[in-house]
Amino acid sequence: MFSSLQMLSSIPIRNKSLLSYPLAHLSIEDIANALQSCGKENTGVVSASSLHVFLCKHGLETHPFLGNYLVPMWVQVGNMDIAQQSFDKLIYQNEWSWNSLIHGYVKYGNNPQKALNLYDRMQTNNDGDGDGDDDISHIQPSSHTFVAILKACAKLKNSTLGIQIHHQVQQKKVFKDDLFIGNALIDMYCKCGLLTDAYQIFGQLQARSVISWTSLIYGCTHHGHDDMALACLERMQIEGLLIDHVTIICSLKACSNLKSRKKGQELHVKIKSQKVFYANLVVGNALIDMYIKCDSLERAKHVFNEIPNRDTVSWTTIIAGYVEHGYGKEALKFFVWMQVKGIMPDAATFVCTLKACSDVRDLEMGGHIHAEIERLGLMETNLAIGNTLVDMYAKCGCLAKANEIFIKLPVQDVVSWTAIIAGYVEHCQNDEALNCFEQMRIDGVKPNDVTFICSLKACALIGATEKGSQIHVEIERQGLLDRNIVVGTALVDMYCKWGVLTKALQVFDKLPVRDGVSWTVLMTGYAQLGESENVVSIFERMVSERVNPNSVTFLVLLSACCHCTSIFSKSKTYFEAMSQKFGIEPTLEHHTCMVNFLTRAGNFDKAISMIKKMPFSPDLVMWHALIGTCQHWGNIEFGRMAFKEVLRLDRHDTL
Repeated sequence: MFSSLQMLSSIPIRNKSLLSYPLAHLSIEDIANALQSCGKENTGVVSASSLHVFLCKHGLETHPFLGNYLVPMWVQVGNMDIAQQSFDKLIYQNEWSWNSLIHGYVKYGNNPQKALNLYDRMQTNNDGDGDGDDDISHIQPSSHTFVAILKACAKLKNSTLGIQIHHQVQQKKVFKDDLFIGNALIDMYCKCGLLTDAYQIFGQLQARSVISWTSLIYGCTHHGHDDMALACLERMQIEGLLIDHVTIICSLKACSNLKSRKKGQELHVKIKSQKVFYANLVVGNALIDMYIKCDSLERAKHVFNEIPNRDTVSWTTIIAGYVEHGYGKEALKFFVWMQVKGIMPDAATFVCTLKACSDVRDLEMGGHIHAEIERLGLMETNLAIGNTLVDMYAKCGCLAKANEIFIKLPVQDVVSWTAIIAGYVEHCQNDEALNCFEQMRIDGVKPNDVTFICSLKACALIGATEKGSQIHVEIERQGLLDRNIVVGTALVDMYCKWGVLTKALQVFDKLPVRDGVSWTVLMTGYAQLGESENVVSIFERMVSERVNPNSVTFLVLLSACCHCTSIFSKSKTYFEAMSQKFGIEPTLEHHTCMVNFLTRAGNFDKAISMIKKMPFSPDLVMWHALIGTCQHWGNIEFGRMAFKEVLRLDRHDTL
């Protein structure tokens, strides 16, 4: 007898006359072995098709034994449509066919719901009365079935069915000694966010594998319990289990979320000790991302340089990291280097690089990237790229080009509209910004937090009181003041710029949380109207509520003190408190306020002493301010010195 694999799997590739091969030479076992081998060895669609045709020719496609080999063969080849068709033609579907088809729908992930539908169909068949020839179709779910269905529940986040399957497993008493079912239950509960149930199953396992621990670590990380994830990793290692690359990736994600560089470095050491992991590109990319999230760009770059075969994800991750930390020029250098190395950027790479162009206002590079995007036809298919292009041109001041791309977008969503509105506001075309905001509303696109912030800024700058009040009503209606401090602060700023401090204070008092920026905006509003004493009282209230001031807060405070005789003397106290109490190093602007304060008080010697001790050179603003106070006091000598410095700096700037 010829080898079955040689006859039925190799022959179709070399000899197309298989259809005429005499059936008499073959046994049922030979054909079954060939069908099974074709699936296991994944010899391809051609071999599978030839074997299928052979069965059809000889009327064996629905054979009770051989027909059930067709389904797993097509599943292994990856053609679920033919697998389903073959399954539906069978008069009798055995356990192998049912489980193969269910596993196939879960494995290939296109439609795990079909796996659940098949399971329902299996259950319906089992609900018969047990009489007659139909008993042969009554297939009871096995451990393999339960594992596949639990995986489908996990993919679909269907906890209701998952819990039902858990109860069935308990009734059949197959869970206690079956690690595969136990792991599938843990995975299902974790992916459905039911971590307490996952922990309960985990505790009941007779033995725990790497998969058990990794499923639990993934669940903790995915649902924001990163400390618990790292605690699980530690316990896993204490129990002597070797971690695999999936465990490493999940644990690095937990370190990223916690910004725990120390834990991340410990994992890095372990990865280096197990050299097989360092050859795993996904692990290497996760390491780069972890260091970036932990604000360690140098270490991220070091890992990047050590990876032998960097892919598009590696390059995109490092580019995104530099953009995220405000190093746009360095990010663009990586992009150029990536092209030199011949690595093809993907949509995510283009988005990150365009953001770098926006940040550093590199219109030339942005134009080159735009041309490449047009060549690849990505703008028509990827809205994120189109939106980022709009944003890049808007930030670079090319508003006509930004508008041209905006109009060409297949869909204008809230991000598209916000990008164009923000561009108009940034370049002082506030009327256009508000027109866009109105058109956006007409088109039925709901504004997001950033849209409201940009529109409020436009209203503030041009005094659009009616439009600003309407936006305020909409913000209140959506309950944004209760949950978004930035939107609330933008409202306070708008009313302050209009000089409507009563309204600004009302909004401020409604904010659920007030940070240093909110307090500073309110202080600035009072300072602009010359209400310096109120500025000081707001500052004192801010400190009493244990909110830390920032550098701008002190600039507003010192400026207010210098312009009000009743609180004039407090300037020095607040200036000293900056560094001594709040750890804020005074800038040139803060020193300018203090020098201005001293000269206004007639203390020119102390002013000169402060200028000499400053860690930076005085600028034109400081010297011009001093000339003004010299005129007031009639201090000719000091005025002459200040005038000479102004001439020197002017000459230097001209050169």
